[in-house]
Formats: sequence, structure tokens, C-alpha cells
Amino acid sequence: MSDPLDDCRAELLAAGLDAERVDKALSRVRENWAGSQTYIKARDHQRTDAAIRAALAAGETPRQIAQATGLHPATIRRKRSSWLG
Repeated sequence: MSDPLDDCRAELLAAGLDAERVDKALSRVRENWAGSQTYIKARDHQRTDAAIRAALAAGETPRQIAQATGLHPATIRRKRSSWLG
């Protein structure tokens, strides 16, 4: 079974980050989470919501936003409705 932190390290190094800093940061994460079962969300909801809000503010339609984010247009409309109250 693959270790998600090893995958993360490989991605960070491939992006050009300093190996020493990456190892130090991931070591702290490993110390904090070692031995526990964790759930990794499929989507970064905060980032997705920020992108939706920005696109709505820019006047994009729910269909355009859905295509850009990979969500269904109904999801965009539901989020917009809940934010506007």
C-alpha cells in the first residue's frame, strides 16, 4: 500500500521545492498523524468554493462554472442559492 506522504513528497520535489524543507515539513506531519486512519477528501472544498464565488462575481453562468470545476450545474446553483440566503 502506498504512503500518501511519500506520494506528496515526490510531487513536491517534482515541483521544484527544496528536499530538506519538504522532508522537515512532512516529518512533522507524520509525527502528528502517525498510526491514525485518516480520510483524504477528494476535493478541496474551500478552494473549489472560492473558485465558484470568483466565477459568479465575474458573471459566469452555472454551466460555465460547472465545466471549469467538474461539478454539476445544479451544484453551482445550489451553492449560489445558499450563499445568497
